[in-house]
Amino acid sequence: MAKINFDINPVNEINHVMHDSDSGSMSKLLDLCLRFGSLMNSVGSESARTEDSIERILAAYGIDSPSAFCIPTIVIISFKDEDGNIYTSSRRMRSQSSNFTKLDELNSLSRYLCDGELKTLSIFESELDRIEEIEYNFNMNNLIGTLLVAFGFNFIFGGDLRNAIGAMLAAFLMALINNFLTNAQVNSTFNNLASSFFGNVFVELFAMIGLINNTGTASISIIMGLVPGMLLTTSIREVFSKDYTSGLNKLVECLFIAISLAVGAALAIVLLR
Repeated sequence: MAKINFDINPVNEINHVMHDSDSGSMSKLLDLCLRFGSLMNSVGSESARTEDSIERILAAYGIDSPSAFCIPTIVIISFKDEDGNIYTSSRRMRSQSSNFTKLDELNSLSRYLCDGELKTLSIFESELDRIEEIEYNFNMNNLIGTLLVAFGFNFIFGGDLRNAIGAMLAAFLMALINNFLTNAQVNSTFNNLASSFFGNVFVELFAMIGLINNTGTASISIIMGLVPGMLLTTSIREVFSKDYTSGLNKLVECLFIAISLAVGAALAIVLLR
């Protein structure tokens, strides 16, 4: 995590938050926790982990028995101050993605705020501002991972080396399209449909020039790179943890992703065969 700026006077603000309990300070704390929770939820965190982090942060700021409720589309927080005043608010998330860089930074921020030494709200806010500005970058590791997935699954499904090379090239071009649509903030369902469509178009074209000899194997291999493994795992874990609302929500999202991938692949096959 980046170096924290301590130019402000922490003692005055800490006392202001912990002891004065005025509505302005409590409202700001509530807003910051909502920002934290909605950001954490929107970059791939489990709902239970988001709830736990919010409640720990509020407890670190002296709030007794805070309550947080999260599902993939909304965060709700409620707590009482020392005078018994109730503060509650919610924030809706309209888009979700997987961004491990932001998730790691948010986890680090949560641990930093809960390390036993009370931090000012200004520090909390400045760190959130910094994390929100972190952009998704499709780096070399993402690209290598996409290529290895296509290469490896090709052999698992019975393809040969030539087929694997063709699948890797198709996966490379598909990854570029997927990254472009992600940066353009295109709807995730359309993104997956378009990526699957163009990926399978490349598979069919490579088959026409003899680079791929088993289009079925190559098609499955490149699509495996788009399968939401983390989302599926998280949803199953939440269902087993009896967090049914969040778990079933994510299972439905996985279902729509699977349908979009299948429709995209089918369209490419119908148009080019």
